[in-house]
Amino acid sequence: MWIRFALFNAALAAILTARPRPALLSLSVQPSTYAMAVGEQRDIDALTTGVAAPSARLRYTIRDTLIATVDSAGHLVAHRAGTTSLAVTATGAAEGFLASEIVARVPVVVR
Repeated sequence: MWIRFALFNAALAAILTARPRPALLSLSVQPSTYAMAVGEQRDIDALTTGVAAPSARLRYTIRDTLIATVDSAGHLVAHRAGTTSLAVTATGAAEGFLASEIVARVPVVVR
């Protein structure tokens, strides 16, 4: 009887102290550097993994908008020669998991 009680308490303690896992596990952006010519346009290829990946919200920002711009759909346009940085932010949530935000930064080189 005592062994059963001890096992029950250990199982209950494990359940109560379990840490929730993040809803998003990773974010990757391909290619790792966007090398573009002035006037070139590209769509950003970003992939998330985790339970919230299918519904993850992606936000795109560019550091120097004189060199390149990006819209809310991830369409990148090169405007003039230079180097800047593209940030892709993924946010996701799912019931029973920690809400997550992951940021990936990749260089944009316009020639």
